[in-house]
Amino acid sequence: TDVTVEKNVFYQNFLLNSGVQYQFKTGKLSWIAGATFQPQRTLTTTEDNYIKDGSGNTLIEQNAKAGSFDYPVQWSAGLTMLKKEWKFGVDYIAQEWSSVNYSGNGFQTKDAGNWSAGISYSKPKNTVFGYVEGLTYNVGFNRDLSYLVIYGEQIISNAGTVGISAPSRNGLYQY
Repeated sequence: TDVTVEKNVFYQNFLLNSGVQYQFKTGKLSWIAGATFQPQRTLTTTEDNYIKDGSGNTLIEQNAKAGSFDYPVQWSAGLTMLKKEWKFGVDYIAQEWSSVNYSGNGFQTKDAGNWSAGISYSKPKNTVFGYVEGLTYNVGFNRDLSYLVIYGEQIISNAGTVGISAPSRNGLYQY
């Protein structure tokens, strides 16, 4: 007969993430630099386990097994350059999974990192609400090195984006 093993883990605790942002100018360029930090936290867990037969009948049930889970340090940094109609930004987000030594059946964890970069062009227009962005063109790239290593292979994804946004008639919204 078919047997299904079901494990549900619920995580809880308060996480605090703090950040700073600084704006400055150099010549004709405007810059925005930012960073965030979230310390390592221990989350409390509640685990429920079930073994069910092929018809969905519960054969064995174990409820509310208490435990803990260490969520790693997370930090990020970013820099955006603005010059008239042009914006260029780059961001990096890191999670230090090697510090919590988390692994399981067929997987382990590794420090995670995510790089993102993008450029946009928008010609602002003057409205009764002041200057608002006009038609905007965007191009971006993202490379994500996951914290998961499954059977010795780290999960990596790359993505590219292209987009156009148009302002609403009154210029307050973008579509």
